[in-house]
Amino acid sequence: MKTCRFHLGIWTVVALAALVLPPPLAAQDVIVGEPGWFQNEGAPDQPPQDRRRFQPEYPSELRDHNAAEAGYVIVARCLDASGRSLVLEARSAHPWFKRAVEQAMEDWQMRPAKRGGQAVQSWFWIPIIFNPRSSAPDQPDATPRLLAVTPVVVPRAMMRKLQDDATARGTVSLDAAGVPQEVVLEPGTPDGLLAYVEAALKQWRFAPARNGGQTVAAEFRVAFLFYPPMAPVPTEQTPPRVIRRSQVPPTYPVAMKAGGVRGEVLLAFVVDREGVVRNPVVVRSNNPAFDQPAIEALLKWKFEPALVDGQAVNTRMSVPMVFNVNDGREAVTVESLTRNAQHPMPEGGGYDVAPKLRGIVNPVFPYAPLFGDRNGRAAVLLAVGPAGDVVQAEVVEATLPEFGLAFVAAAETFRFDPALKDGHPVQAVLRLEQEFSSHAGNEIVTDADLSLLKREKKGSGSIVGANQLDAPLKPLSRRPPVFPLALRGKVDRGEARIELLVDEEGRARLPRIVEASDPAFGYAAAQAAAQWLFGPPTSGGKPAVVRVIVPFIFKIETPAMETAVGGPATRDDAKPNQETTP
Repeated sequence: MKTCRFHLGIWTVVALAALVLPPPLAAQDVIVGEPGWFQNEGAPDQPPQDRRRFQPEYPSELRDHNAAEAGYVIVARCLDASGRSLVLEARSAHPWFKRAVEQAMEDWQMRPAKRGGQAVQSWFWIPIIFNPRSSAPDQPDATPRLLAVTPVVVPRAMMRKLQDDATARGTVSLDAAGVPQEVVLEPGTPDGLLAYVEAALKQWRFAPARNGGQTVAAEFRVAFLFYPPMAPVPTEQTPPRVIRRSQVPPTYPVAMKAGGVRGEVLLAFVVDREGVVRNPVVVRSNNPAFDQPAIEALLKWKFEPALVDGQAVNTRMSVPMVFNVNDGREAVTVESLTRNAQHPMPEGGGYDVAPKLRGIVNPVFPYAPLFGDRNGRAAVLLAVGPAGDVVQAEVVEATLPEFGLAFVAAAETFRFDPALKDGHPVQAVLRLEQEFSSHAGNEIVTDADLSLLKREKKGSGSIVGANQLDAPLKPLSRRPPVFPLALRGKVDRGEARIELLVDEEGRARLPRIVEASDPAFGYAAAQAAAQWLFGPPTSGGKPAVVRVIVPFIFKIETPAMETAVGGPATRDDAKPNQETTP
């Protein structure tokens, strides 16, 4: 059992009496609704209140598009009795709206809910609605206007049939009063969901369309967000609390200060029964240079563990780490990756606003070319879907096949704000290029990598085996690899074995593929292994470099769609295991 999380059981969404009380509206606006309870049993008398008004901005990229569709974001939040945020997670089918809300959430503080005049813990959701210029209330001709929404709750068995983002689009027919009459879900939506959508729509509110100043019937296209059932959390519980004196901020990388880059890293981890941070992994990062400092800072944090019915429990959490250089300069972007970016879409599409890269990792320099001092380059085409994830990757140019495969393995983990066409998220195709250079100071090969490579070339006498260590390697951070896109739908299982060096500081170096059931599995595993972190190894009481082999097993599994305290949804990832060799 975990504190403030989605649980198996029966759950009903209970909206407060005034879901949304819209203020006087501009041409394009953002409506922040009142909280709705995730549980009606024992709901507080008084909902949480903003300490200051929470008001996300309408995305600037959409302001010039009269055809932009309405959309919304559901923020799930759990506050303890002191007003501390235990869960703060935004979901939307429109990534640009979600991004706008996430930016506003950085300093969003609320007063706790109350029951009988006493502050209490609460678990609630808040809708944020984005309406386009075409639905403005002060014009004679207008599209329907979205005023109130609720999540759609479906049984957990149905959740397993949905895609990773747990959304489905549909068209709602509205009468001249704005009352929903019928909803048709898009083709391919799993059977059985319609009844749950129809039940949720009874709590939605619309302002009707207008023609010449008269209200008229119209259709409204919208995405529905699905949530699993929830059951009441235990009454006697205490969430994890960070011990403030241990909350060391991350160290800004010296190499990044010249550019004034603002770093953003989202980490997922487990707080164990002793309050120790276990296995922190990077969920999203805007620059790989910030990943290691973020993990190292988090590993120093200590917590008071979560308690359920008086017993300490393991709890999954997530936390954002933000790196700032306070010199007044703007953060540089990585949009140089998308030079020569726009390409014809397979069906003649295109976009007005190009995708924006939000999360990247550096590709692994393949070991054989690195050992042989062979440099080169690779170019790939990426299809970025409307949700901002990479849905297809293809090598179009590579001086060595290994460079193309390595770049694809990294690029499949990238995350984007998707392209826009007339204000709508659309698929886009990008061409990305990557130089593979073994010269010192290169981003993908560090001085430490080159130093270890020289030791290998001289002979491995200074590199010990696992049986020579004073104690077994202790994993601190092991990010799982992603199941290769090219193999999904073709196979549902794969294997790879990766050899790597763990340096004196516990960092994984120079991964190389020993064997793999398919090359794509090998490069995906090497990409993940390069980001692992261990406790510093010692041999004979002295710091040591150790050689290990790590086997990976890839399996496609249906996402569980279960969210713990701030944790990410389950993905189709490989499950790594550690194996050492003498």
